[in-house]
Amino acid sequence: MKIITIDGVEFVSNDAVHNILRNKLVKKEYLKHTYWGNNLDSMWEFFVDFLEIPFTIQWKNYDTAVKNLGTYAEKILDIFLELEQKKPGFKIIIIPDT
Repeated sequence: MKIITIDGVEFVSNDAVHNILRNKLVKKEYLKHTYWGNNLDSMWEFFVDFLEIPFTIQWKNYDTAVKNLGTYAEKILDIFLELEQKKPGFKIIIIPDT
């Protein structure tokens, strides 16, 4: 099982979110060949089509991400929660702000 941690403090813009997730999730040898535009639809397609399961994302400082990004952070969480339902073996863990 692969586990990654993302930090809401680093989510200073929508583009930053996608760059951080892409760099943590896409294997370096596939980075040039994997299309992931900086939008939620592309992110969803990557998770559904390419993410190897089992996989867990630990999201710390979620509230800070919401402060920085507003509803965009909430939409990302909605995607992760939907993935938990539709893709067995995927899990999201929210770690409260410290």
